[in-house]
Amino acid sequence: MKNLLSATFARLFKGKLFWIGMLAMGGLGAVATIARARDAYVLQDMGYDRPDGLLFIGLTYFLITVAAFDGLFIGAEHADGTWRNKLIVGQGRVQIYLTYLIVTTAATMLMHLVYIGVVLGLSAPLLNPFLTLIKVNVVFFFCSLATVVAMNALMVTLCMLIQNRAVVAVGAMLLAIGLMMGGMAIYQMLCAPEFLSGPATVVNGVLMPSPEPVPNPKYLTGAKRAFFQFLHEFLPGGQAITIGMTGELPANVWRLPVFSALLTLLSTLGGAWGFCRRDLK
Repeated sequence: MKNLLSATFARLFKGKLFWIGMLAMGGLGAVATIARARDAYVLQDMGYDRPDGLLFIGLTYFLITVAAFDGLFIGAEHADGTWRNKLIVGQGRVQIYLTYLIVTTAATMLMHLVYIGVVLGLSAPLLNPFLTLIKVNVVFFFCSLATVVAMNALMVTLCMLIQNRAVVAVGAMLLAIGLMMGGMAIYQMLCAPEFLSGPATVVNGVLMPSPEPVPNPKYLTGAKRAFFQFLHEFLPGGQAITIGMTGELPANVWRLPVFSALLTLLSTLGGAWGFCRRDLK
């Protein structure tokens, strides 16, 4: 296992893919910070001069980065015959699976930390570098780490179970886009107001709003709301939106890392089980 990890990490750092991912996330952090600095200049006294809302916005797009990196890195390893060579020299399939999981987790974690580091670094000269929501940012930081691990574990499972390199890359990207869009759709459903303004009426030629609100038919209640709330907290797309876009701690924030750990465990067990039964060509 130690030799496997050393060889795979060496391949990771020698290749261009990892450094492209680091550059992409660093560039995203720079663009986001510069855009916020411009907003802070135009909209003064609106609270745009602090980096609080920037630290985790990159997480909402990070699924795409994880999917692209895992799909290309693991797909290339299989296409180059690296898996077959490892099996020939007597390495176990579980060891091979865990090696890729550990290496890609470390790589994607570094990309995530680079984004946060760039935002904090550029905030010093461009923005007010002092964070105001200390507790929110600290809690979301650790939650974001757990979310990155779950994202990566899910993508590794997909990549290790599909043999075709092109199918792996496309499938990982489609899964990432589906999780992002699904997370946003569920978030919008959960944010729907319980009541809407009633129809306006004309009184003496003047349009008057209705004083009585009417129930919103799109408002989720009961078991349906609990189900979609669970999906939002369990899936990486929903977690990324909660951490990156809400700006406030949810009532049961502890569920986020717990669900991330559960998804990581289920993905790893299912992926390792399926990989051990694959017919590697």
